[in-house]
Amino acid sequence: MLPRKTTRTCLALWVIASFRTEIKDGLERMWYRGSVPSRSEAGVKKVRSPNFLQGMLYGVPNYDTCASPDGPIPSSMPGDAPFSQGQNSYKRAITCPRGIQNLSGGVVLLVPCTSCDAAEIFAETPLLTRLPKAGFDVCWVNLPFHGLGDMQLSGEFVAYAVSHLANSSSSGKVNVVAYSQGGANAQWAITFWPSIRSQIINLVTIASPHKGTLFTDPMCKVLNVIGGCLTSVLQMSPNSRYNSAVFKRSIENGGQEALVPTTSIYTFGDQLVLPQVSNSNGASYLSGASNIALSEACGRNHIIEHFGIVYDMATYGLVYDALSHGRPASLESFDLLRKPFTRILMKVMTQSDKNLLRTSLKLPSHVRTLWRGLVGRPMDRLDRMKKVYTFSGLPSEPPLMPYVCEKGYAPQSHCSTIGFCQNRSNKTAIKTSRRNISAIARVYTTQIVLPSFSRWVVVVGKAADVTSGSYTHLLPS
Repeated sequence: MLPRKTTRTCLALWVIASFRTEIKDGLERMWYRGSVPSRSEAGVKKVRSPNFLQGMLYGVPNYDTCASPDGPIPSSMPGDAPFSQGQNSYKRAITCPRGIQNLSGGVVLLVPCTSCDAAEIFAETPLLTRLPKAGFDVCWVNLPFHGLGDMQLSGEFVAYAVSHLANSSSSGKVNVVAYSQGGANAQWAITFWPSIRSQIINLVTIASPHKGTLFTDPMCKVLNVIGGCLTSVLQMSPNSRYNSAVFKRSIENGGQEALVPTTSIYTFGDQLVLPQVSNSNGASYLSGASNIALSEACGRNHIIEHFGIVYDMATYGLVYDALSHGRPASLESFDLLRKPFTRILMKVMTQSDKNLLRTSLKLPSHVRTLWRGLVGRPMDRLDRMKKVYTFSGLPSEPPLMPYVCEKGYAPQSHCSTIGFCQNRSNKTAIKTSRRNISAIARVYTTQIVLPSFSRWVVVVGKAADVTSGSYTHLLPS
């Protein structure tokens, strides 16, 4: 038996030899701040990424929902919700990094997560590096405020992207693959723009909070100290008006169920979308969809966390199974444990190991994403803090759009009368209060921060043990 030190040395050399390409690419990308494409991205139009500090401070682009429309407002089909933005705004959000080459599989539309830049989050994933080789044109849509603003607005961008890209797809339809919040945005678009349902072959959601997430409420109580949670985070609370309108209300052909062939992929190791359980109480569970946990497909030891799931080869395998067959993913066709598929299993395991390393090399990107999700735009955060410390109130969930109430999904009191422009109170200047800031800090520390951490532990602990019954009763009162 080799000495322990020798074993560690051999293991280190094996890792370096096995992943030398990924390590070199990762170091180059860190040194050149993301400007050098990896070898797997050859031929992909490279979008230059900001360096780490720029991404932290200026990583969330501003978007004025009430500005003069950039171009004509697109017309809606009968029965669809109205669009509110100019056509050019929707078009600019769509990117096809390799162009549309009329590949046989048609267009796959990628929808990113909360606080995510699509180019940044999808660049190293098998969705971008492998789907084109499998015969699919890949495009993505970037959400306003990187998905930190009103999710109803994000739904508009998804609805327009589906309709626009379907006209350019070789199949006349698109497949939609949505990560995290992107899945909820896609479901909203399919619910309130029913005309796009016939243009979607498959919807595949990855770690999406279809029923909201228990993570938001304790997190928002902590963030109340610095001005509260951002808009989309408030809307992802299980008891939000947003979720109550579409994902909980029993309306025929409503958003609480799959309205197109749908696959929901999730992981029991998810630390952000909670709870993740293998029944209808799971946050990612969608009635009528093919709901698949990665550990069900690859064994109980296959545990991936929220950021890593989009890089995982098993996730890609399930996505490819759905897209290549034109129907929701099936465990039967993905059963890699059968003898004829042993080689494929070994290949998937090897690629998953490599993607785990890539996930580690992208840690700065994940830190930026998490920071943006918590803080948003620094100047806007300072305005929010002013409101808190001058007792002007914490931000609340925005009202629903008029079309939601008109369709009977919510009472009229939950809806706005003038759309997104009703929520411009954050533009109001606030004078600095002369109250004793240290006294205020003590109050917030004792009444908000400390109780929040204790409640967080209780809620997350309970969420991990949920196996039956409604999970909403676990929320802090």
